[in-house]
Amino acid sequence: MRYLVLLLAWFTLEVHAQGPQPGVVDGTYDRFKDLGVFSVHWDVLPSVGTSSLGKVAMHVHLAYRGEPGKTNPAAAIVRLSAITSELTYLRHPSFGCIVDGERLNFDKSEHDSSILGHEPFSILEQITIDVPLAFVKTLAFSNKAECQLGLREFEISDPFRIGLRALVARGFPEPKPKAKKPRTK
Repeated sequence: MRYLVLLLAWFTLEVHAQGPQPGVVDGTYDRFKDLGVFSVHWDVLPSVGTSSLGKVAMHVHLAYRGEPGKTNPAAAIVRLSAITSELTYLRHPSFGCIVDGERLNFDKSEHDSSILGHEPFSILEQITIDVPLAFVKTLAFSNKAECQLGLREFEISDPFRIGLRALVARGFPEPKPKAKKPRTK
């Protein structure tokens, strides 16, 4: 699982170098390691009164042992990244959602940060959360989903939900129909 997270980090750097398209499913596959990733990206705009918390981007990744779309995902990961003026999410790294009235909290998260540029410094903070595969489907097909990262609250937009539906459609292979056994008399 740890290797899948590292692959996600590499994939994210590759996609950001090319400029991710919000709501569009991106994918990569390493045929030598037989690992792959499908991802969808969304920029969360600063909420009113929280501009000091930085602009947040949300990424949902499906990680595979094998070629994406041909096998079921091995893991689902939500990664939130923010460029802030101080370590904001290190103190409050919790992530939770209310999806169609149901509360979902994810206690385990990993935090990483790095300093960008020269004075005035900016800090890139990234929070990575392992989530159940079912969460991706629940979020994709929800009517209303609100999330909270640390102290910041935001609502999942319709375009991002559409991107998540595309991720689910592309990332979970259709079950193959079972062959009918010939009847014997």
